Amino acid sequence: MSAATGSEHLLRHVLQGSAALIVWALHFFGVYGLVAAACCTPFAQTTWFGMSALRVSLWALSALAALGIAWLIARGLRLPPSLLRSASVLGGTLALLGVAWTTVPLWVLALPACRSGP
Repeated sequence: MSAATGSEHLLRHVLQGSAALIVWALHFFGVYGLVAAACCTPFAQTTWFGMSALRVSLWALSALAALGIAWLIARGLRLPPSLLRSASVLGGTLALLGVAWTTVPLWVLALPACRSGP
Protein backbone atom coordinates (compact mmCIF):
# COMPACT_ATOMS: atom_id res chain seq x y z
CA MET A 1 0.00 0.00 0.00
CA SER A 2 1.46 3.37 -0.98
CA ALA A 3 1.66 6.44 1.22
CA ALA A 4 -0.93 9.17 0.77
CA THR A 5 0.06 11.93 -1.62
CA GLY A 6 -0.14 15.64 -0.91
CA SER A 7 -3.34 16.01 -2.90
CA GLU A 8 -4.98 13.17 -0.92
CA HIS A 9 -4.05 14.92 2.33
CA LEU A 10 -5.45 18.19 0.98
CA LEU A 11 -8.74 16.56 -0.04
CA ARG A 12 -9.08 14.90 3.37
CA HIS A 13 -8.45 18.21 5.15
CA VAL A 14 -10.87 20.12 2.92
CA LEU A 15 -13.59 17.54 3.57
CA GLN A 16 -12.87 17.54 7.30
CA GLY A 17 -13.03 21.33 7.44
CA SER A 18 -16.24 21.59 5.42
CA ALA A 19 -18.11 18.46 6.54
CA ALA A 20 -20.52 20.42 8.75
CA LEU A 21 -21.34 22.78 5.88
CA ILE A 22 -22.08 19.77 3.69
CA VAL A 23 -24.46 18.42 6.36
CA TRP A 24 -26.17 21.83 6.47
CA ALA A 25 -26.57 21.83 2.67
CA LEU A 26 -28.04 18.32 2.74
CA HIS A 27 -30.43 19.39 5.51
CA PHE A 28 -31.49 22.49 3.59
CA PHE A 29 -32.27 20.63 0.38
CA GLY A 30 -33.81 17.73 2.29
CA VAL A 31 -36.22 19.97 4.21
CA TYR A 32 -37.39 21.91 1.17
CA GLY A 33 -37.52 18.78 -0.99
CA LEU A 34 -39.58 16.96 1.61
CA VAL A 35 -42.06 19.82 1.88
CA ALA A 36 -42.37 20.09 -1.91
CA ALA A 37 -42.80 16.34 -2.43
CA ALA A 38 -45.14 15.80 0.53
CA CYS A 39 -47.66 18.34 -0.69
CA CYS A 40 -48.34 16.18 -3.72
CA THR A 41 -49.06 13.00 -1.76
CA PRO A 42 -51.38 11.70 0.97
CA PHE A 43 -48.37 12.02 3.31
CA ALA A 44 -49.38 15.64 3.93
CA GLN A 45 -52.62 14.51 5.58
CA THR A 46 -51.09 11.63 7.61
CA THR A 47 -50.60 12.03 11.35
CA TRP A 48 -47.98 10.47 13.60
CA PHE A 49 -48.02 10.89 17.38
CA GLY A 50 -50.89 13.37 17.06
CA MET A 51 -48.89 15.65 14.76
CA SER A 52 -48.56 15.98 11.03
CA ALA A 53 -46.24 13.32 9.61
CA LEU A 54 -44.57 16.06 7.61
CA ARG A 55 -43.84 18.07 10.76
CA VAL A 56 -42.49 15.00 12.59
CA SER A 57 -40.27 14.16 9.61
CA LEU A 58 -38.94 17.72 9.43
CA TRP A 59 -38.19 17.77 13.17
CA ALA A 60 -36.41 14.42 12.92
CA LEU A 61 -34.35 15.59 9.95
CA SER A 62 -33.41 18.80 11.77
CA ALA A 63 -32.50 16.98 14.98
CA LEU A 64 -30.37 14.48 13.07
CA ALA A 65 -28.54 17.27 11.22
CA ALA A 66 -27.97 19.27 14.43
CA LEU A 67 -26.61 16.24 16.28
CA GLY A 68 -24.32 15.39 13.38
CA ILE A 69 -23.00 18.94 13.20
CA ALA A 70 -22.49 19.06 16.99
CA TRP A 71 -20.48 15.85 16.72
CA LEU A 72 -18.36 17.37 13.93
CA ILE A 73 -17.74 20.50 16.04
CA ALA A 74 -16.66 18.35 19.00
CA ARG A 75 -14.37 16.40 16.70
CA GLY A 76 -12.88 19.65 15.40
CA LEU A 77 -12.25 20.88 18.94
CA ARG A 78 -10.04 17.83 19.57
CA LEU A 79 -7.67 18.89 16.76
CA PRO A 80 -4.49 20.78 17.62
CA PRO A 81 -4.74 24.56 17.09
CA SER A 82 -4.55 25.12 13.34
CA LEU A 83 -6.42 26.48 10.36
CA LEU A 84 -8.14 23.11 10.01
CA ARG A 85 -9.41 23.31 13.60
CA SER A 86 -10.70 26.86 13.05
CA ALA A 87 -12.41 25.87 9.81
CA SER A 88 -14.01 22.83 11.42
CA VAL A 89 -15.29 24.67 14.49
CA LEU A 90 -16.34 27.93 12.83
CA GLY A 91 -17.83 26.16 9.82
CA GLY A 92 -19.69 23.86 12.19
CA THR A 93 -21.00 26.82 14.16
CA LEU A 94 -22.21 28.46 10.96
CA ALA A 95 -23.83 25.19 9.87
CA LEU A 96 -25.57 24.80 13.24
CA LEU A 97 -26.94 28.33 12.95
CA GLY A 98 -28.07 27.53 9.39
CA VAL A 99 -29.95 24.43 10.51
CA ALA A 100 -31.60 26.44 13.29
CA TRP A 101 -32.53 29.22 10.83
CA THR A 102 -34.09 26.70 8.46
CA THR A 103 -35.97 25.05 11.36
CA VAL A 104 -37.36 28.30 12.87
CA PRO A 105 -40.45 28.31 10.62
CA LEU A 106 -41.41 24.96 12.16
CA TRP A 107 -41.56 26.64 15.57
CA VAL A 108 -43.19 29.89 14.51
CA LEU A 109 -45.54 28.95 11.69
CA ALA A 110 -47.97 26.12 11.37
CA LEU A 111 -47.30 24.25 8.16
CA PRO A 112 -50.17 25.13 5.87
CA ALA A 113 -52.25 22.37 4.37
CA CYS A 114 -51.23 21.67 0.84
CA ARG A 115 -53.70 23.10 -1.64
CA SER A 116 -54.44 22.01 -5.14
CA GLY A 117 -55.53 24.53 -7.69
CA PRO A 118 -55.64 28.34 -7.46
